[in-house]
Amino acid sequence: MPGASTVAANLTLWEKASKKAAATAMDRFIKSAQSYAQNNRRWQDRTNAARGGLKGETKPGVKIVSTLAHTVEHGIYLELRYDFNGQYKILEEAISEGLPSLLSQLRGIFGSGVGVSFGGGVNYGPYG
Repeated sequence: MPGASTVAANLTLWEKASKKAAATAMDRFIKSAQSYAQNNRRWQDRTNAARGGLKGETKPGVKIVSTLAHTVEHGIYLELRYDFNGQYKILEEAISEGLPSLLSQLRGIFGSGVGVSFGGGVNYGPYG
């Protein structure tokens, strides 16, 4: 029967492998969301800056964080300007499009409890 040190070592290996698999799944998801947002944007491209400025990235660590954001100054207006009535919003839709698949992958890695209190949502940074 394995001793406590063997169990601890196996748990450490499982944790490393699970975090790596989760970071990979989240990175694929956010890159797919980036592509979705760029291909399904609702505004007319004039300079391609807003479309090219849609960026998705994943930062692994103690917490694995994936973000999809506009990197141009006027991106916030495309998402939130009240008189546009949401007609140019794309970030939430892009995230929502692939979220069920991501949750399914994470449940495969960590078990069925993933997603019960899944955090996130759209963070508009310093603008809102």
